[in-house]
Parts: sequence; C-alpha cells; structure tokens
Amino acid sequence: MLDALLAEGVAFPRDWSEEDKLLFLRRYIEEMDLIMAFIDRNYATTDMFDPSPHRRVIALEARTTFLFLSDIHFAMYLTFEQRKVVMDIIREGGNTFDIKRYLESIGIDRLSKLYSLSFAHGSIYRNLEEIQLSNKEKTNVDIERACSIAPAIRMLHSADGMATVKCFPEEDLSEIGKALVIKKFTNDNDIATEFKAYKSANSYSPEFVVVEGLGSFHISNNTKKGRLAGKVSIVTGGAQGFGKGIAESMAGDGAHIVIADLNLEGAMACAKELNEQYGDTTAVAVQVDVSDEDSVKCMVQSTILSFGGLDILVSNAGILIAGSLSDLTKKNFELVTTVNYTGYFLCTKYASEPMKIQHKYAPEYLMDIIEINSKSGLEGSNKNSAYAGSKFGGVGLTQSFAMELVEYGIKVNAICPGNLLDGPLWSDPERGLFRQYLDSGKVEGAKTIDDVRAFYEAKVPMKRGCTIADVARAILYVIEQQYETGQAIPVTGGQVMLK
Repeated sequence: MLDALLAEGVAFPRDWSEEDKLLFLRRYIEEMDLIMAFIDRNYATTDMFDPSPHRRVIALEARTTFLFLSDIHFAMYLTFEQRKVVMDIIREGGNTFDIKRYLESIGIDRLSKLYSLSFAHGSIYRNLEEIQLSNKEKTNVDIERACSIAPAIRMLHSADGMATVKCFPEEDLSEIGKALVIKKFTNDNDIATEFKAYKSANSYSPEFVVVEGLGSFHISNNTKKGRLAGKVSIVTGGAQGFGKGIAESMAGDGAHIVIADLNLEGAMACAKELNEQYGDTTAVAVQVDVSDEDSVKCMVQSTILSFGGLDILVSNAGILIAGSLSDLTKKNFELVTTVNYTGYFLCTKYASEPMKIQHKYAPEYLMDIIEINSKSGLEGSNKNSAYAGSKFGGVGLTQSFAMELVEYGIKVNAICPGNLLDGPLWSDPERGLFRQYLDSGKVEGAKTIDDVRAFYEAKVPMKRGCTIADVARAILYVIEQQYETGQAIPVTGGQVMLK
C-alpha cells in the first residue's frame, strides 16, 4: 500500500524530507484500519437510501466522517500530536461529534465544513427538491453565472479536461487551501485574467477559486483511468434498460456520469451502484423531463455545479407508441414527437452551452453530443409512424446541429441500433414492442410474442438482436474518432446499410 500511495503522486508540503514523507505514510496506513473499525462500529447498519430521513442523515454523517478522516491531504493539515488526539478519541469509543468538537477547538472547522459540503453537493441520495436548482427556488446565488465560471476554470486548469470543478454557492473556502480570490467580477474573462496571473506567479494552479458574492470552486485533478477517463457525461433515460447499460459501460471506461431520468428513484439506485463499483465521485442522479425546458436546463446546471463542465451528452431518453393511422391518436403522436424530437433539441440546446465555454479556453478540445436514434430513423417502420417520424427528424437535427456546432469543437452524431430484443423496450410483457406489435397486428400471422421475436431475428443477416455492448462500442467509436460528425451510424447486424 505504501508503494501505491507513493505512486499516486501525493502532494506533500515542500519542506518535508523523504524521511518525513515515509514516516507520515506509515502512520497513515496504520490509522486507516482504526478508522474503518470506527465506521463499522458506529454506522454498520446505516444506509443512505433508508426510508427514514433520520437514518439517512446518520448514514451521511458516516460517509462524511470516513471521507474526512481518511483523506490523505486532510491528514497533512494536522500535526502528529493533533492526529494522535483524533485516534485516541476513536480508541476510547468517541463518536463523530466528539471528533468535530476537537477539530473546532483547534480551529479546523473550515476543513470539516468542506468535506461535509463536498459530499452533500454531489450526493446521490438527496431528493429532487434538494439537488436540483430550479428557477422557482429562492437563492441569492446567480446560478447561471456560476455555471459560466466553472467550465472556464476547468479548462484554464487543464486544457485536456482532466479535472473536475465543484461549486459551493455562497461559501468562502479561501482559508482551506491555495486559493485565488476574485473580488471584482464582470464576466468569465476576468476569471481567465486572474487565473493566468496566479499560475504565472506561483507556477501552479489554485486549489480553490473564490468569487466574492458568488461562492467557491474547488478544483480536483482526475484520477480515473480508461478510454473515457475524466469525461463528464450525461446519459438521459439512464435509470434502466438501455440507458443504464450505456451509463455502466461509460463509467467502466472512466467517465463521470450524470444519471438523468424521469424515474428519480431508479436514477439514484443506478448512481449508487456505479459509485460503489467505481468510486464515490463517479455518478450523481438528477431527475429530468426531457420534454420540459426548465427541467433540461436544471439538469445541465446540476451537472456543471457537480463536475464543472460537460464533455459528452448521450441523448437516450425516448418512448415508442406503435399503432396504425386508424388507431394512433393525435395525443400519442404528439407525445412521442415531444419526447423523442423536441427532447433531443432541448438537451442539445442546453448541453452545448458549457461546451462552448470550454472550447473558448481550450480550442483544441473536442466534445460530443450523441443521439441514440434507431434503425427506424433510417428506414420507414410499418404501423409505427410516430416513432419513425421522430427518429427521422432526429437524424435531420443531428446533421444540422453538427454543422452549427463544429466551430466550437462539438461533434454531433447519431447511433442507430436495431432490434435490441432483450431490452425492456422490446421485452416488457405489458408495454414492450413485442406486445405492441402483436396486439396491433404489425407482424402478419403472428399469434404469440415468440412469433414476433422470430420474425425480427430472421430479418437480421447476423441472426440476432442488438446488445448494449454493441451500442457501447459505437459510442466509443464516435467519441474517439476525431474526424466524424453529422453521421447516423447503423448498429443493425447488417439489416440496414448506409447508401
């Protein structure tokens, strides 16, 4: 473990000798076992998703305490004697409040506050009223201004996007670490001027940028690994099925993921799973209705306040209501169009805003907007006109957005999968396409769901349906391919081929 900590490139104080560093790390490793036992003893039965609000608060206290006590850089703020007092409190059966009282008594309450805020602002357990910053919420903070500053700071710090920036509205955290304090602010150009001057004078970036009257921005270097390492990503419709599989794949490749879904409970559960598997800063959950402009705007704002910017939008949320002209109602036609077509427009409109700011400060940096379209966007679909029309329209939007946004380093492409037969869109026993197509008579002669499935499998040259892994590979392709925009890429097993 000692070698691993040394390999991580821990930022030790400049006046520490090699002997000081090794002694500190050995003590830190010894203390970790004690800290883990303390957490297990006091909080083993707590769960951040417990139905009881009181128990959720206790669970948050446990996680905050663990982050606080185990953070290697926090440990350096304490002298050996101060750290020993904290460990003695734990050995003697003390609790979180005993530790906090001691820290406050020696003037370290500001750092404790940082960790409490850091976890709370990015947490996945909080309800919608707490985590989303709606236009109706009363606040003294100019959220739009904060959301224009954070992407600028992110790229000024690291032009390759390998950093996140967390916003703490109305908080002055300048006493905690190396801070750039900006007293006069007009626009993000002021941030750039001050930031560059700070780097020039100190030969390093600040840990915090504090804008008076607005709040603090905490910069963290990326530690994730993978083909999407450090990429800040939104996946709409990410709580279940196809979208969840995409989010899981991207998180496995090192991305930070915002699970955005109308189903908040499902989004929270998905984010919890990703954080447990890939680390606490991997995912956050946000409720969104992609057909509602204010909701989409809040989704993007929440992403920026949590991670400092946006690199990838996967516009996956969509619905399908099949039916012949005789059966399909105007209401259902408009619902499909609003979610699939208008929703894609709204998500692109607001997601492109932080991307444009990032491009301003890192002109060579490329970002991606990816619509999960369908083979029904490439060829007509019998008795499925609402869905096919919305997807054809999505391809038109993709080409138009690509032409408009290319000057900002934003690539826009559509992935057009066909026949995800094992996903809930098809296989849900009550609302899936197998059931809808059987009931609407779309597959002539079909008497069972198995008949419908066999019909669609037979149409694919590769004789199988599309999988989430197939689509995940296509997503990676369009992200890594720097010379591709405005394309609608079929993932159909050869059923639909580009002409």
